[in-house]
Amino acid sequence: MQPDVERDDGHTECRTGGVSLDIFGARLAEHGDPRAAISASRSPRAGAQTTGVTATAAKEKRPVIFIPGILGSTLANGDTGENVWVKITRSKDDDLRLPMTPNLAANRDKLIATQVVDKIKVVKYFPQISVYHDLFAFLETSGYKRGDWDNPHLDGALGDRDTYYLFAYDWRRDNVESAHKLIQMIEKLRIKLGKPDLKFDILAHSMGGLVVRYAAMYGKADVPETPRPVWEGAKYFNKIFLFGTPNDGSMLAFDAILDGYSVPIFGGKRHIGVLNKEVALSSPAAFELLPHGDALRFFDEDFKPLNIDIYDPGTWKTYKWSAAFDPLYLSTLSKTNQLQVERYFPAVAFFPTGMSGMIAFLAVNPSPTDHRQITYGCRMHSRNYPSDCAGSQIDRP
Repeated sequence: MQPDVERDDGHTECRTGGVSLDIFGARLAEHGDPRAAISASRSPRAGAQTTGVTATAAKEKRPVIFIPGILGSTLANGDTGENVWVKITRSKDDDLRLPMTPNLAANRDKLIATQVVDKIKVVKYFPQISVYHDLFAFLETSGYKRGDWDNPHLDGALGDRDTYYLFAYDWRRDNVESAHKLIQMIEKLRIKLGKPDLKFDILAHSMGGLVVRYAAMYGKADVPETPRPVWEGAKYFNKIFLFGTPNDGSMLAFDAILDGYSVPIFGGKRHIGVLNKEVALSSPAAFELLPHGDALRFFDEDFKPLNIDIYDPGTWKTYKWSAAFDPLYLSTLSKTNQLQVERYFPAVAFFPTGMSGMIAFLAVNPSPTDHRQITYGCRMHSRNYPSDCAGSQIDRP
């Protein structure tokens, strides 16, 4: 076991099972910049700057995999090819709701993840908005070429160096499933490249960080009854950089399950119909993002703390939280479908996936109260910076 390494750039680099992991908790678009990781990975003393990062090409760079956050992969109908997400209007034949039955593994539709979101067009006559486009452009000016998972030597590409790959996944489904998919794709890519021991550097944004953390900790194993990282997946990774990963969960996920997803549009957060609370309810990944520990706090109208346990199913029923307990939504369903939703909610929310599953997954990774230091099992020790912080305007009588 290698010791932690204190670095000049304010981060603590931990080496566990041959993989080092840095956590930058700042929001990708404002405070945390994956471009800094590209520069930092070239030199152990390179500073992790969030502005003014200059691309300097180097030779023989280790291949990179980028893993986007929630909503960060496009979804299309696997039969027709129709784009369903990113799209702010409802598809004629599909929507983003997964089937809701107690058999979570079987709750599949025809949608498949096709690519990582580059740019999006929100308004017809307005220019496109960059999502991850600037990151891709920086990687390419830094000497990387976008790789093809199925044909890594396309157009004479090297594939095993100076290359970046984009990992698209269905962000609605269980993060453990996505972690397994990541490892399966890496194994296939190693075979195509003829490099059975090749390791990759990882850039992961938001929920993508949970995907790769699980992959590194448990490999292709399911959530164990007694969670303790065995670092089975460490053999696939050289360095992992996490940006804005909700290691303590996120109140935004709680808000999404209650009212639907919100997306940043025109300087503010907006709810859009195709990402309503029914979509969030049907998504195991949304429940896996729920906050816990010090990240979860409730207050009454006098700002006195309230003792509310969101991991008690009775709490959700009492407060009529989520579409599962919304009388208006339930009235639109047949009796059979109402019964399915009634049975589905405890399955998705409490175990083995969803709330209790993610709590079990994080049980060996407690976060101290200052939200800067995160201590991991097996001596993994890193620094975290606040993510997605914004001021609150509160009016009191």
